[in-house]
Amino acid sequence: MGSNGPEEYLRPEYVVQIDGMDSIVPNPDPQVQVPSDMRLSNFIQKLRYKPNADWDLTYGFYYSRTSEYDRYDRLIEYRNGLPRSAVWYYGPMLWNMHNLQLQHVKSTGLYDVARLTMAYQLFEESRVDRSYRRSLERIREERVDAYSLNLDFQKKAGLSTWFYGAELVYNAVGSVGTDRDIDVGIVSEAASRYPDGSSWQSYALYASNKYTIRDNVTLQTGLRYNQVLLDATFDTTFYPFP
Repeated sequence: MGSNGPEEYLRPEYVVQIDGMDSIVPNPDPQVQVPSDMRLSNFIQKLRYKPNADWDLTYGFYYSRTSEYDRYDRLIEYRNGLPRSAVWYYGPMLWNMHNLQLQHVKSTGLYDVARLTMAYQLFEESRVDRSYRRSLERIREERVDAYSLNLDFQKKAGLSTWFYGAELVYNAVGSVGTDRDIDVGIVSEAASRYPDGSSWQSYALYASNKYTIRDNVTLQTGLRYNQVLLDATFDTTFYPFP
């Protein structure tokens, strides 16, 4: 944001707490969008073991984490001349993945290349919001454990190359809602963002063929079957579901 843009993009004031009360203070530099900062850390590690020309084993670890970061677009909303929100931010977001892949390259009756891939991913995120000069702070926390397994084959037969395999995906979802009164410190259970303890599953089979008509012309066809299952309990404690 520069000094020659429209005034609507300036940040002339923002909300802070003074002596336990939300207060509006002037921004000494309206061109700075307060608060809009964040930090991000990433780490990747890969290992490979190849005992011979036929077998290849690789492992990958991926880690990513953010700091808390504010929902700036919510913090600049006004209602009756006052900010709608005193607080609106995402908690630290965490993602990591373990990935293990085993590959066998050898011409057999079923395949020339076979590849088994297994992965586990963890996602964690949260969001916190509170209306201006209200004491009730809403906290929503989510966690997803994601498991996947892929089995892929490749086989060349004359002018055709066949690709086929299977996939299994399973996601376990945890979601918790909490309300906290910042004045007295009372914490109570609240509605979660998603059904807690729910799961999502996907099973798939696929096959495709690449036929080389000549060097610069190929014909590709494919077929995939996919089944998706969702299991969730809709709690009526906070919402009157039928």
